[in-house]
Amino acid sequence: MSIKNDSLGNLRLLNVGLSSHVNDWTYFNVESPFSRLYLVVKGEAIVNIYGRDHRLLPGNIYLIPPFTSHSNRCTGSFSHYYLHVYEDIVSGESIFEQLVFPFQLPSRHFDITLFETLCEHNEQMKLKSKDPKVYDNNSSLIKYMRRNRERPLADKLESSGIISFLMSRFVREAIPRFNIHDPRITKVLRIINNDLSATPSIEKLATEACLCTDHFIRLFREKTGMTPLHYINQKKIMKAQFFLATSDMSIKEIARITGYHDVPYFYRVFRRFTLQSPLQYRESFNKI
Repeated sequence: MSIKNDSLGNLRLLNVGLSSHVNDWTYFNVESPFSRLYLVVKGEAIVNIYGRDHRLLPGNIYLIPPFTSHSNRCTGSFSHYYLHVYEDIVSGESIFEQLVFPFQLPSRHFDITLFETLCEHNEQMKLKSKDPKVYDNNSSLIKYMRRNRERPLADKLESSGIISFLMSRFVREAIPRFNIHDPRITKVLRIINNDLSATPSIEKLATEACLCTDHFIRLFREKTGMTPLHYINQKKIMKAQFFLATSDMSIKEIARITGYHDVPYFYRVFRRFTLQSPLQYRESFNKI
């Protein structure tokens, strides 16, 4: 499956700053709608991600994708630059849905300069609290997204360039989430991802792939590891999660723009994928 060339252009600055800790960077089961980049300056900490403990050490840069549950802990002194990035996607597929990224890469001598430049020109994007429960909630996310849009154009262009440069290094080492070379399936994936507000029938997608329905379902599952309906619902629910966490749109409106005109059905599908109702999920981002 080919990667869209404009994917990096959708990445936007949410927060940036330098954070210092002494035995106080301990947070469990953090899961956010944005990605995190860390550059360690001194000391060390532990991040548990994907079921494994990873040491955060000076000389490395780290990436935690959005909607990825992780826990942090440190003993002693620990300082790191943080960069929170969200994807501004109206249609199409998230770069984090297209690729599986490495967690750690060696930093380069000019990375600190890049982070310093972001901090210098974006003081208003610095977090006021170190606690995810304070900054990782619906009202704070909306506030910082609005601040990003209101920044001077020069600052936004500069930030976009730095973010793209840093992320490009992770992209270089990433692997495709679906290594699909069958043009019939890639065509269908493009149709699905380009308009998540639509709900194409399996029969229509099979026709687009020039296959009978049964053959299409078997081939789709062979290439992606899931049925077409599961894939469609997964992408819609991920988009709904982002809107629930970062907007004040009603649940009914979010259901509509993700293609669920039957709101009770939206609730059932959402709970199936997240084990929470849409309201419970939104409220988890409103606890301060």
